[in-house]
Amino acid sequence: MTTESMDGVALAADTLSEVTQDVAESFAAMGIPELILHAFDIVSAHQVSFRADDAIARAVLERIFPQAEPAADPWDELLRLSGRAPETHGTHWRWYSEIR
Repeated sequence: MTTESMDGVALAADTLSEVTQDVAESFAAMGIPELILHAFDIVSAHQVSFRADDAIARAVLERIFPQAEPAADPWDELLRLSGRAPETHGTHWRWYSEIR
């Protein structure tokens, strides 16, 4: 590979890194609720209790449900908004996934 080619690859990598920085944060922000909500689903199926830390649940709420009012119990609110509370079980829901 020539020096010019290597310079081009380095420039492309730098550009891609800058362009995807916000995307990476958004994917990470969506990965956390995937982990904690599906962990809840799995252990609940085995009658084991699971509760995410309130600070994590609050951060997830703020990121994927920005329209939600602050809740006294952020974990219960996250379960409710994601259709996992008894009163909302099975309801359709959608998280806010816009890159920001």
